[in-house]
Amino acid sequence: FLLRIKSVRDSPRSQLRWSRILTVLLGLLALGLSLLVPGIIQVLTMAFTMYGSGVFVSFIFGLFTRFGGRWASLASMVGGAVTGLLGLTGLVTVPGLPPIVLAVAVSLAIYVLVALAARETATTPTAVTEQEPQHV
Repeated sequence: FLLRIKSVRDSPRSQLRWSRILTVLLGLLALGLSLLVPGIIQVLTMAFTMYGSGVFVSFIFGLFTRFGGRWASLASMVGGAVTGLLGLTGLVTVPGLPPIVLAVAVSLAIYVLVALAARETATTPTAVTEQEPQHV
């Protein structure tokens, strides 16, 4: 994202400086989070719930169907991750149901609704076909 700034893009020294600054900041953020959480299992559970619930639906639809597209995927990933986070914090719960199951269900509903609303239901391939080189 920093390469969009002309002064950073044109100067390798500036790129190195910003890389170092961001590395230190992210390291401090990770250190702070690791000190706040009592154990690694809780961190892994949170990470899996947020990542898995957000990406699973988009991955399955993208792998096996042509239904949906970028907007449906993006919306379902955000919706699934947010629902997973809310489930982990206890703000959104269904008795007897793990938070990830609810988050995947919300992600699926969002994917289908956004795909239909955005008309991302193409049945033809959108890949670019290669042209044969012309011999001169």
